[in-house]
Amino acid sequence: MSDPITKIELKLWTSLRPGSGTDGRVYLGIAGREYAVNSRGRFRDFQPQADAVTYTFGDGSNVDRPEDNDPRSPWQTDALDITRCPAYLRFAPRGHDDNWDLERADVTVWFIGTAPGSVRQEIHLSRLGSGPHLWLGEQRGQFLYF
Repeated sequence: MSDPITKIELKLWTSLRPGSGTDGRVYLGIAGREYAVNSRGRFRDFQPQADAVTYTFGDGSNVDRPEDNDPRSPWQTDALDITRCPAYLRFAPRGHDDNWDLERADVTVWFIGTAPGSVRQEIHLSRLGSGPHLWLGEQRGQFLYF
């Protein structure tokens, strides 16, 4: 029995510390696959700002190439795989000295349970926040696991 994922929402906070922004690429790995984290129409996604930037995959998508970054297609992902597979952020720096200071990361996954009487459900994952932050880069490590 499966619980099909219909939507994934990722909120990222880049720190306000000097040099914290990047033009590198970021990927979300969850439920057995990876998603490219880029907003449609945004010039620089991972620059310092006080508020989170929200990336939506699936229902209500706001990311580049939504057809390639959809948990429903071409392979329907399953909420049961969230606990079976690592959930992570992966940073791909643009160069040797490219770094990114991540202040906080939150993920919400919406799915529909297939058991009789199931309704739309959510799973929440969160890392950092409330003080700690993490520099990512070629010389600092490129993964943050949830």
